[in-house]
Amino acid sequence: SRFFRDITGQNLFNYLIDYRIERSLALLSGTDMPVSAIASATGFAGQSYYAKCFSERKGITPVEYRKRTRREV
Repeated sequence: SRFFRDITGQNLFNYLIDYRIERSLALLSGTDMPVSAIASATGFAGQSYYAKCFSERKGITPVEYRKRTRREV
């Protein structure tokens, strides 16, 4: 709704996608859960859509994010 956009600066759909992606970051870096299970656990309908949304927002794939964060630890 317009009220939500005025408060957050984005529509509800994009806010939810961003929220789900942010929740998935801890699962990617802190667990050995398969990416498909992380996609499901964070509310995405499938791994492909999750990977697409993740890549659009973070500039890398979920698997690459996992590799990079594990190397830094």
